[in-house]
Amino acid sequence: MIGLDIATLSLKHMITHAAILSGDSDLLPAISLAQDEGIVVWHLHGPSDTFANVLWDAADNRLAIDEKFMAAVSRPHRTS
Repeated sequence: MIGLDIATLSLKHMITHAAILSGDSDLLPAISLAQDEGIVVWHLHGPSDTFANVLWDAADNRLAIDEKFMAAVSRPHRTS
């Protein structure tokens, strides 16, 4: 269903960017269609053994979700 959503939103020009947080190569057709429509595709990923290499190759941009990333986006713990 995610692939269908990406394709639909791309064809209707309702998005300019798509962020893919998946390792599934089944999304490749939707990614290709989105790029054909001018959509910039980001691949957010974990370690290299957690995603299909074709997703890495197909993406316009890549962002590793690693310890450095998590530290940058984590909220400080609140004390009450």
